[in-house]
Parts: sequence; C-alpha cells; structure tokens
Amino acid sequence: MRKMMNPVWQVQDEIARMINEEPWFEAHHVEVVEQNAQDLAFLLKKNLATLNHVLLVIGVDRITNNHTALECEITVTCTEHVMANRAKQGATTAIDACQAAIQVIDGEWWHFFNMQHTTEPGTDTLQATAVFRGLVNREFLCPNHTQQAVVPPEGE
Repeated sequence: MRKMMNPVWQVQDEIARMINEEPWFEAHHVEVVEQNAQDLAFLLKKNLATLNHVLLVIGVDRITNNHTALECEITVTCTEHVMANRAKQGATTAIDACQAAIQVIDGEWWHFFNMQHTTEPGTDTLQATAVFRGLVNREFLCPNHTQQAVVPPEGE
C-alpha cells in the first residue's frame, strides 16, 4: 500500500509553517490553527467567548482539478472578541493579523485575491478573511500523516 495524497493536509501544513516561521505572529499572541486539525475541535468545544487574543484558522475551501495539478483555494480567517482582545494595551486586531498573513503568504506559490471583514450582530466578534489560490502537486505525500490508500497490485 502507498500513502494517500491529501492536498488539505499539504496546504494547511505549508501555510501554518509559513506563518509560524514569522516571529510577528507569536509576538502579537496570534494563535494559529489548521481547520482540519484536532485543535479546532477543542477550541470549538471550549467557549470561544473567552478568547482574548486573535485566532487565525487556515482552511481549504475549494479544490479544483487543474491537470496535472490541483488548484486549491484557501482562506485565512482571523477572529477576535473585540472587547476582550482590545482591552489589552497594544492589542493586535483580527484585521492586523489578516493583513500580516497576506504579507507572509502572498508570493510565488500562493496568490492573494481578496480580504473582507465582518462583525456578528449582537456580539463583539470581528472576523477578517483573506482568500488565496495556488497549485498543489498531485504527487505530494504529506509526511506528517499516515492515512493509507489501497492500491491494487500491478497487473490486476
């Protein structure tokens, strides 16, 4: 059996690595979570209203066949509870974190398309989301995951 290629893992790992290598995010208390990771399930179970920093979630929203590669559309969504987050002196906003992510990600492989932000009526939640697109090699095997695909033996 061979390892199964999973572009969601590949993309999320790659973007998370890029962001985590930039010291600005840690210095500004931006928490980075991959949408397909167990960490997100834990955060959703935990009361997000207690969030007093910016949460940055990396998601793969669309995969399109662009033979010989796959085109992936990703979003980086930064969320803050404004009252809790901005009560701290010099707090980083969700919009600041999203703009910083754009500067880190946009380049040769990932292309920035747009950014928008919204606020939830009746809450103090602000979300800023940036959209990117890039091509993923079909041959990629994600070294951090061991999901297997059954492949018939040669000649069958």
